[in-house]
Amino acid sequence: ARTPLGVWFWADSRQQLSGLSLALMALLLALSVNVGVSTMVESFSRTFLVWLDGRLAADVYVSAANDAQATEIKTWLRERPEVEAILPGARADTQLAGAPLEVLGLPDHATYRDNWPLLQSADNAWIKLRPGNAALVSEQLARRLHLSVGDRIEVPASGGNWTLDVVGIYADYGNPKGQIAVNFAALTRRFPEIPLTRMGLRVASPKIPALISALQQKFALDDRSVADQATMKAESTRIFNRTFAVTSALNAFTLGVAGVALLTSLLTLANSRLPHLAPLWAIGITRRRLAAIELLKTMSVALITTIFALPLGLLVAWCLLAVVNVKAFGWRLPFHVFPMQLLWLTGVAMAAALAASALPVIRLARMQPASLIRIFANER
Repeated sequence: ARTPLGVWFWADSRQQLSGLSLALMALLLALSVNVGVSTMVESFSRTFLVWLDGRLAADVYVSAANDAQATEIKTWLRERPEVEAILPGARADTQLAGAPLEVLGLPDHATYRDNWPLLQSADNAWIKLRPGNAALVSEQLARRLHLSVGDRIEVPASGGNWTLDVVGIYADYGNPKGQIAVNFAALTRRFPEIPLTRMGLRVASPKIPALISALQQKFALDDRSVADQATMKAESTRIFNRTFAVTSALNAFTLGVAGVALLTSLLTLANSRLPHLAPLWAIGITRRRLAAIELLKTMSVALITTIFALPLGLLVAWCLLAVVNVKAFGWRLPFHVFPMQLLWLTGVAMAAALAASALPVIRLARMQPASLIRIFANER
């Protein structure tokens, strides 16, 4: 600041900090929490969508009522020229180290090799999966049992323990159970009693609606038994968004509380501000300009507080993703910074500060000259 008014602006702003410190701290904490939680949710959302694209790699998913119907459906599908591949799937439940374990059977097909996301893997992991003596392990199971690529596990199966080499670790977000993925044929040999009613289909996109309609008419399947990839992704995304819809309410509530705290502080300081403003009015600065200066002063202090809150919020987000999430759920989410989201939250925080400043500023702009003259009459 070089002009007299500029020097006064910052000196007076510094003097106001003692009265606004509690409200500014509320704003800093509210914005930091919002940045942290919103960054965590957005990182989870982006990661979830990428993960969903890899896990739902087939074009159509079919679930038969029983094994007999599944056999009929497969026989019928093999005669359909639009069906490029039938990908059988199965799942067995067992226990490992005293905790529930899901064992997925994956067919040896390029659909899984090209799309299934692996966090860590040995060389030629998918080739090593073919003989049936190797497995891919979910991240949370690997963390819980301290497993690494190259380790060996003993999985209880119908005919005795199944020795498997860990050749890869994959993300399995949202699943509270441990999970491993093995070759489909090996799974059916080790767990012959499991139902084989699920399958995925590779079908050219233009032919998917007609195939689904034909499946429903031929085998009396409802929408829960046959669905295309796009529908399953849309439903999964809808459930995800609904689960975290409370985040927006949290943003509005916490910043609203900070705005109310700032408004209360400004109203409390309003009367004590008159002795500081009356001399400026006496030398020719209009009441409207004084009001504009007061608004600019509050917004400047709020903006500085917001700038300090952003790195603190990103630190909160990192702790949630890399520490809390790992301890609570067993997986670590990638940490991403979203500039547009930070700008949006900064805008919301500034809007809250603007709303809190509005009433005191309007009162000052409409104040009668007699009220300012009275400051000098009372020798204040």
